[in-house]
Amino acid sequence: IHNGRVWYDHTKPWVTHASLQTSDMNGGVRFRAKYQKPVIYDECKYEGNIPQGWGNLTAREMTQRFWLGTLSGCYVGHGETYKHPQDILWWSKGGVLHGQSPQRIQWLKDFMAQAPPFHELQPLGDDKGRFVLAKPGDYYLVYCLNTRPQTIELAGDRPYKLDLIDPWTMTVTPVGSARPGSFAVTAPRADTVFRFSRYAPDEPIRPEARIQASPTAGQPPLVVGFKAVTDAARVEWDFGDGTKSTAREVQHTFVQPGMHSVTLTVSEPNGATAVAYAQIVTERDVSQPIVRVGFATNEMPAPKLHGTARRGPGGELVLPAGPPWGWVQVGDAPIEDLRGLQSLTIMGWLRPDSLQTGSGGNRIVFCLNRDGDGIDLVCLADGRLRLAINQWPDDVRNDSSPGKLVAGKWTFFAVTYDASRSQDSVHWYFSPALDAPRPAEVKLDRTTSYNHGPVGTDLRGLAIGNFNETMHSFGLDRQFRGALRGLQIFGSRLAERGAFGLEAILRHCQ
Repeated sequence: IHNGRVWYDHTKPWVTHASLQTSDMNGGVRFRAKYQKPVIYDECKYEGNIPQGWGNLTAREMTQRFWLGTLSGCYVGHGETYKHPQDILWWSKGGVLHGQSPQRIQWLKDFMAQAPPFHELQPLGDDKGRFVLAKPGDYYLVYCLNTRPQTIELAGDRPYKLDLIDPWTMTVTPVGSARPGSFAVTAPRADTVFRFSRYAPDEPIRPEARIQASPTAGQPPLVVGFKAVTDAARVEWDFGDGTKSTAREVQHTFVQPGMHSVTLTVSEPNGATAVAYAQIVTERDVSQPIVRVGFATNEMPAPKLHGTARRGPGGELVLPAGPPWGWVQVGDAPIEDLRGLQSLTIMGWLRPDSLQTGSGGNRIVFCLNRDGDGIDLVCLADGRLRLAINQWPDDVRNDSSPGKLVAGKWTFFAVTYDASRSQDSVHWYFSPALDAPRPAEVKLDRTTSYNHGPVGTDLRGLAIGNFNETMHSFGLDRQFRGALRGLQIFGSRLAERGAFGLEAILRHCQ
């Protein structure tokens, strides 16, 4: 029974299964508990590139939704809506599939055929982004949406084989072993799965692999010493830049700033292998902005104006109120240097022409992955600003004082965030409301205690003044209604260095 806005009562006894049109992948365990029968996501949106929000998932997003539905103990339906020169949408007319998710969905089907029978597996996750499917004491699958650590309780008294599954590359990599009890895993990248399968009584135990690295962070060129902690016969290092080594102890120099994934693979003559991962962070010059837009010259990454967005005479970005609305895309892809920031500073000049807002407030900076990893800076109807990291902001209480933005006036603002602090981790700064941008006194407005970790690595493209494309299907009326000038984002992956004090903020105030 296909639903629109109103859902049928699937609890009726004659209904054999709940067939749901929804993209709420967190809700799988909740739907199962509510209806007490099989749950099918008959439309979780489609892989494609049409303008409608229900038909423009990427292949990666479509693949992810199949895994999330499966690990919630549900079933997921596929559809495809790529534009075609002869106006043939597979979704409505069939024909040839052009997307990249079908082969990965088939791989998932084959993968699950090697697991215990589906009816014996229990979803042990929740409706808040944790996805675990298990036959306790025998088999566990843990989906990692991001690289934050997760802990799983492994039942029984025998160890488990531990494998890393990559749903996109369709690969299974032996990682090592896990002992029963509480066990923590950290994914080397987003959208990976850990599989725990119990050793048979006489099955040989895989070798163990651990990495000792020092230092693990610093400014390039950074010389790091590595040691393979293992009894395995052979070791091989992959430093992620094309360089490899077979030495048990080795030094490597990282010359470029970024987040570097190092892989250690160990093996025995009988073919048994294990893998360990380490992340090395090399810092860029934090005094230089990661993002610089709303200037007459030297913007970076290059912005693209969409819809009604236009330039003002001083290079400012102007976003007029009213449909069809506008937005500014910064760069052609997610900005690498925003990933994993431990601390950051966002600053610039704002002139709201109207403080009327769409539902939940108007966006100033937005690079969330829908409601997940990324940054969301929002203007509210009473002139407050709100900052959210890696989460949807509606329930966040991390605000400036009200009345800081005034319709028709320019105000300089700066907000800093430091994930290394549990208290007073956010600082809000403002100038008085002015007729035009000019040198002005900037004062601390308030501090707040808000910490939602480093900026997630699975963020999406940066939009200024509105949603990015992950949220366009929800409408563009959450647009900032006015002008933005001299907007800059600074940040650091090393503790507090990217959260500027007032003196540094004033140096960059233009």
